[in-house]
Amino acid sequence: MHTKTYSLGELMERKFAPREMREQWGPWRYERGRMALVLRWPVGDTRERYVIHLSRCCDSASVLDWLPQVRGLVPDENEAEMVGNLLLAFDDLLDLQRNACSSGINKTFKAFHLINERRRKAAI
Repeated sequence: MHTKTYSLGELMERKFAPREMREQWGPWRYERGRMALVLRWPVGDTRERYVIHLSRCCDSASVLDWLPQVRGLVPDENEAEMVGNLLLAFDDLLDLQRNACSSGINKTFKAFHLINERRRKAAI
């Protein structure tokens, strides 16, 4: 079995390479004009089941609070998909480890600025 060895430079390049800005995570979709995550479920349904305005997400507690709220809204057989995709959306848009809770320290932020910064980096 052959394993690839990476140099420190290659690892840093991979870690900090801008990610493509996604707009959809399972049934969750980011709506830029509203700066909101919208749950349309089942996937393909046009009805909005739940809307999270990201302007209300300003620290780790306010982001974390949404996960159990959403879990309580969906049927048990779908909770892992709904909550897991919501967490991925939050992380892709807000870079949670860096901006909300690095080293276990609560931080405050403005979601609008973080999302615009991520979009700018993804466009480079």
